[in-house]
Amino acid sequence: MGAVNTLGYTNYPKNPLYGTGKKVRRVRAVIYNATALSDGDVVTIARGLPVDAQILNINFPQGHAARSGLTDVDFGFHRQDNGAVIDKDALIDGITFASARTTAVDLLGSNVSSFDFTKTIGGLLSLTSETQPSGGVNLTATINTAGSTTGTIIVDIDIAFPA
Repeated sequence: MGAVNTLGYTNYPKNPLYGTGKKVRRVRAVIYNATALSDGDVVTIARGLPVDAQILNINFPQGHAARSGLTDVDFGFHRQDNGAVIDKDALIDGITFASARTTAVDLLGSNVSSFDFTKTIGGLLSLTSETQPSGGVNLTATINTAGSTTGTIIVDIDIAFPA
């Protein structure tokens, strides 16, 4: 009988997430879709994240009602210091809320095939601790197409920080 490592440890042996662990924090954000929300608005979900943190999960814990017209929302990153966009769809590109989701939805895995959850924020953005913006980065939702339907969408983000 031989010893076998997990896939995470095998592929990323220097990442403590797969060995000794990281501290995980959850950020809850409420996106309010109302007439005041317009195309191009940027909603800040989490602020001042270091580039060595990892986004583990993006969830809608309560599902949501259909928001006709809210058909194009990106999740990505903006600079903390001046709000400039770094990569507005690094995590999710063009999710629609036009159809209702009645149960909790985890946006990682099969639902978002382009997002590599094994990478740090810096790995997703090609940044290091030496090149990150002053104060880190903000995780944001960019509302590309807002529509006119009102309502709230609750988002939970699980973020792993080095231990």
